[in-house]
Amino acid sequence: MAGYKVRMDASTADPEMELQQCIVCGKRPEPGQRFHVCSRCVREVSPRYCSEACLRQYVERGRHTRAMCERGRKLYVYDLRVRGNPHAVKYLLGWMSEDSFFKRQRQKQQAILREIEDYGHRTEVAVSPEVASFETDRLYCLVAMSSLSTRGHPDRQPPCDTGALLYDKSVVYPSYQLFPLTAPNPRLNSNGPPRLSPELSVLCGQRVAAVLSTTIAAFLDMAARGLPVAVYPFINCDNRTNIVVDVLFWRKILCRVPDHGNCRSVSYLFDLTPYSVVICAVSFAASRVFGKGKRPSEKLLRDEWRKEIEWEINNIKGLPETIDRICHELALQRDSQPRKLGHRKQKAALNAAVSQLKADFLEAALAYTDQYRRNVIEYIKPGLIDESLAEVTGMTEAEVQRIEAEVGKAEFMPYTKRLMAAVPPAYAPELDGPLVTLADGKQVCEADLLLSTQEFI
Repeated sequence: MAGYKVRMDASTADPEMELQQCIVCGKRPEPGQRFHVCSRCVREVSPRYCSEACLRQYVERGRHTRAMCERGRKLYVYDLRVRGNPHAVKYLLGWMSEDSFFKRQRQKQQAILREIEDYGHRTEVAVSPEVASFETDRLYCLVAMSSLSTRGHPDRQPPCDTGALLYDKSVVYPSYQLFPLTAPNPRLNSNGPPRLSPELSVLCGQRVAAVLSTTIAAFLDMAARGLPVAVYPFINCDNRTNIVVDVLFWRKILCRVPDHGNCRSVSYLFDLTPYSVVICAVSFAASRVFGKGKRPSEKLLRDEWRKEIEWEINNIKGLPETIDRICHELALQRDSQPRKLGHRKQKAALNAAVSQLKADFLEAALAYTDQYRRNVIEYIKPGLIDESLAEVTGMTEAEVQRIEAEVGKAEFMPYTKRLMAAVPPAYAPELDGPLVTLADGKQVCEADLLLSTQEFI
């Protein structure tokens, strides 16, 4: 394929060499001279130039613009997802080659794993994926990783340049892993969440699950070597703005880690964060009524979701007043027929109508959580994971059966049904890029070829 470069050995790139030479001509500064950097950029992110002439040349080519300077500062300083990770920001801006970035990323991951090993105390690691375009022409998956600290042993020393967030109870790496899900496509460039059909979202979701399988395998290898490392059994996703991670839960996609070394095969389930479920439930209720960290067992109890929704409504600034106002306006519209009632009776009837609308709103929100609970129960089927639903949640079999009967008739909303019924295409050129013919005659798309040659899958 014209202009396409494949490295069959993912270790050949030398990120240090690339970072110590001019991004334009590849030269190093003369002895006693320093690299030139852009005065508008964050110094850690700016490309390095051997001279002002090379800087001007890159600017004239449109490879280094004022907008890119501002976007680099925004990502590196303010975007919590990649803040403090200069190499990830350079890669997203096109100022670092894929080969060099992925090599550096693997080096950072190895340093993070060594920190966990050197910590020496028991820890539980968890991963969480997010899909975004980062204002580029392709979709990326960003994997956050957290490592819990043992009580009484908070001293941790996360490696530098990883964007680590150090807390008393854990260390969080928001940009533990960054990889492209698609080939470049100008239509994917968006400031907001990616807009994909259910079919293409399923295709991307399967790719996310495949890469996470390799990611989790590294932690399981540590446990197999006798280190006190455990992997959280659920992969938490925030589905509020992203259909791709939504697909992972509603399609009941499994993240399977196959047998390897001393590790036996194990499967992990994708789950939605309680906060994202509550926010989606409130949005769903508003649409239906008005018009357009909890314990595992609590996620299956309707009363617990009722408390969550009520608490969230009361704590989102301005939301209680907005709901009151809309309910009052709707009640007045529905009671437009004049009736011969006294002032007090009219007021009482109006208050009753408003209360009924609020009750309908809460019930509609709970209907959303009912479909969530039904999907969780169907997700954790015997045979898919080692533990039963009762064992996972710490409930009795009788309690589980009661909840199964309670949500058995819950209806999935049309949006969820479309996700469940979507059939992903075998090949989608707008996401997968061109097909490449390998030496053995097999054809593989550009997106999958990159993931395989860079050891993601």
